Amino acid sequence: MLEEARGALTPVFRLIDEEKNTSFTETETLEDSGSPELSININDDIQFDNVNFAYPARPDVFVLRNLTLTICSGQTIALVGSSGSGKSTCISLLLRFYEPLSGCIAINNRSITDCNVKQLRQKIGVVSQEPILFATSIYENIRFGKENATKAEIEEAARQANAHDFIMQLPNKYDTVVGESGVQLSGGEKQRVALARALVKQPALLLLDEATSALDNTNEKIVQEALDQACKGQRVALVGASGCGKSTVIQLLERFYNPLQGQIYLDGVNIRQLSIQWLRSTVGLVSQEPILFNLTIAQNIAYGKENTSIENIIDAATKANIHDFIQQLPQGYGTRVGMKGVHLSGGEKQRIAIARALLRQPKILLLDEATSGMDTYNEQIVQEALEKAETMNSTCTSLIIAHRLSTIRSCDLICVLEKGYLVENGTHAELMKRRGVYYRMIVCNSIS
Repeated sequence: MLEEARGALTPVFRLIDEEKNTSFTETETLEDSGSPELSININDDIQFDNVNFAYPARPDVFVLRNLTLTICSGQTIALVGSSGSGKSTCISLLLRFYEPLSGCIAINNRSITDCNVKQLRQKIGVVSQEPILFATSIYENIRFGKENATKAEIEEAARQANAHDFIMQLPNKYDTVVGESGVQLSGGEKQRVALARALVKQPALLLLDEATSALDNTNEKIVQEALDQACKGQRVALVGASGCGKSTVIQLLERFYNPLQGQIYLDGVNIRQLSIQWLRSTVGLVSQEPILFNLTIAQNIAYGKENTSIENIIDAATKANIHDFIQQLPQGYGTRVGMKGVHLSGGEKQRIAIARALLRQPKILLLDEATSGMDTYNEQIVQEALEKAETMNSTCTSLIIAHRLSTIRSCDLICVLEKGYLVENGTHAELMKRRGVYYRMIVCNSIS
């Protein structure tokens, strides 16, 4: 707790000690002066000209080097590369969250640094890999994209984002309060609401940073409770449409909630009869939205396990395929990750979360979209590392949630959920022979 408090106070003291720059204020930056010199037509070509950039927290580690790229108006452009290669950084620079160290970003041969920040951002729609929702209604969350949007515009944006149908099935429909950070919605539902928010403003430029990382190939379904019994030492996968109850199973296993009916047993004992502290100490969890604290990388990996040696931390990081990346940082394992891991990419944060789970040597390993933020290369390596770690402990039960079906074909048991019910289970080969729900998911996934 003391380390958490220190980590939380760091940005506060930094802000207090910071000297005021009298020549530049946020109000002046965002002020819409209406001057023609500050306006910009974002429908023209976008150029990155020899852009170099490093984050202020790690000035010696260049994220972009001599990036030169032209994006023509009307084109759909994809940025691909390994986790941490600078893809999301390009979006941050376009939005002027940061400025390049050298080089220039221009629209129609005009540097965006000469343009009004407020006007620039009003013309851009963004959907990030970690959607941000506010503790208000779905309607208001979508309306944040356009303050004067009509009800018809909001519903049309929701339809375009394939969110309207699941919203209309909720008791309060568009008036449903999503909770803090959208906690009342599944990962896929949150992502669709965020996409609707971006679409309602009809942006001239739409930036999608892993915007479909939490989505399936099928429609959203109503969240209902789902339970399944896993055998010790097995690798069991839960698959199904986003919102069908996969993550709910994990939340029930960890006793974040209790079932309305029925029981969950661990080694023949009802988990409601077990100490919650003991139960959770035997579980290692990696969720689709990794939680990191404003501490060092080593402290984040060791979090929750006291008196851990640096050798054990390095071993867990190596298994999670993050050790080499950490060694390349100027401060290595002593590098602070920032609030919620803001200084790391999505894939890097996920691998640190995996290392933290593996360090615990859990009896039950829960992987809720554990490789969702990774590129194909790192996903394969981490998947192999996870399988190796699981086989090294023959008594460890792994419960894996995935919509990327290629990651679960080798599981001992695959359970298919639909509308909160278990509709199929078996091995990959068995389910393919049945040509049922799982077979259709595989075919749909292959076509897409």
